[in-house]
Amino acid sequence: MNLQKQGVKASARAENCLRFLPHNALSVGIIGAGAELLAQEYRSINPVGNVTFAPDIAVLTDDPDHLLESLLFLGCSAQTQSLKGILKQAKTVLSGSGVCILEIKNPLFFKLLPGQKWESSLLEKQWAHTKKNILDGLGDGGFFVDQTRISRSSVQEFEVWMEGHAIQKGLSPQMKKLLCAPFFLYRLTSNPVSRLQIQAKVLKPVGGVNDVRINEPLRAMASLPGVTCHASRHIVLKPQPANVDKIILLHRPILKIEPALAEIQKMREAGYLIVTEFDDYPSLWPEIEKNGYLSFRGVHAVQTTTPELANYFREFNPTVKIFANQLDRLPSKHQKSSETPVRLFFGAINRQDDWRPIMPSLNKALSEATTPYWVDVVMDREFYEALETDRKTFTPLCQYDLYKSHLKQADIVLIPLQDTTFNRMKSDLKFVEAAAHGAVPIASAVVYPACDPGGEFSIICHQDEAFGEAVAELLNNTEKRQRLQKNGVQYVVQNRLLSLHLTERENWYRGLLKDFEKLDDALAERLTHFAR
Repeated sequence: MNLQKQGVKASARAENCLRFLPHNALSVGIIGAGAELLAQEYRSINPVGNVTFAPDIAVLTDDPDHLLESLLFLGCSAQTQSLKGILKQAKTVLSGSGVCILEIKNPLFFKLLPGQKWESSLLEKQWAHTKKNILDGLGDGGFFVDQTRISRSSVQEFEVWMEGHAIQKGLSPQMKKLLCAPFFLYRLTSNPVSRLQIQAKVLKPVGGVNDVRINEPLRAMASLPGVTCHASRHIVLKPQPANVDKIILLHRPILKIEPALAEIQKMREAGYLIVTEFDDYPSLWPEIEKNGYLSFRGVHAVQTTTPELANYFREFNPTVKIFANQLDRLPSKHQKSSETPVRLFFGAINRQDDWRPIMPSLNKALSEATTPYWVDVVMDREFYEALETDRKTFTPLCQYDLYKSHLKQADIVLIPLQDTTFNRMKSDLKFVEAAAHGAVPIASAVVYPACDPGGEFSIICHQDEAFGEAVAELLNNTEKRQRLQKNGVQYVVQNRLLSLHLTERENWYRGLLKDFEKLDDALAERLTHFAR
């Protein structure tokens, strides 16, 4: 049964599997058709892990001394005996605390069903039989079911199929969901794991405001056994079993005393650990100060991006953790050709005061350039208009994926930043993004030197006119440009991927939960000052 021929996209299938495969595993085995492609995708997330892939598990059992932390089987049959055999083999190659993920083919996937009229009652009976086969196959294999996931195919195609098979009536929503699923995913653990649920309240998704600080870290956290994550614009306090630890993550909250005090109390009474995520100097939001910095005082802990911000937030809350900005994966390689125009990139909003001082030197360098170039501007129309060249293009405010696709084409990224109190609190995200995408950052001497003190992959400008000089140098010196590009990618691989820091993040959250009573007492004391 070739599901790719049946319209199941390989990329969507890979993403579903990667959501269950722990992103920080040091040794991984991937078994089955398509294993090589998935191994390549996983290495972009975790390049330091040792990944073995093979069409059959026999390749792994040849080395009984080499045990794996995680094992993924692709395209498993839903038959009971087949699943029992797979789990028996898995036991021989997994470590004592190993994780086993099964991608099980759904025999009721609508694209695989014979072309006939289907009664909804018959489909329900077949699903009950399939479900029993799966559960019987997993029942006594020595594993514990951690999580399950149903992959999805095209809903529009399914609706067309339904019309052609005359089963519009009587089909339950659950059955429709099952028929749309080419695969079921099961994550199994060798031992019971403690449960952790993280629920994030996020901002309106403008550009990439939620991606790097919330969406991508939570997706990485959810790859770990026992962890489930959810992000939305609103918080819903759902009842959870007593054995589930619960965290509310508030993204850049502007908490007003009314009604926030009552909301905080509800979260505390429901047993939630409350954490504020804030990655900017809060002076832009006067409501925060007006409400006595409740955004930081009214939570159990604060997480942020830089030591400067951490020191600032500790004035209001002693429990502060620094999570530097990290990327969820290394971008796919894009060959930077010396034959095509050198591409310069600028992508930011609200930085007019930062780039205006460098514009004269930048325009001078571009007017004198003999090397072909192109300037790609994203989000800032004023920057685009200020460029005195016709070799330029502009893209308005866009989603993060489109922003990254432009960045991927870049050879040089311009990151000017004037020396202000607000800017000194900024993170080095744009710097790291540039390096990861194989571009050379030309950046101001505010914030960014700490990331590359030796100038291994960037050029730091201490004066405004130095930007134009750096652009001219990199346009004319292909060898240096390519060397810095290569060094930047290596820096990210070794230091700035989420997978490298995932254990630290999980340990901090679980450590807070162990100290919940102490942290909650301290929070209650801080809140008394607002209730007076």
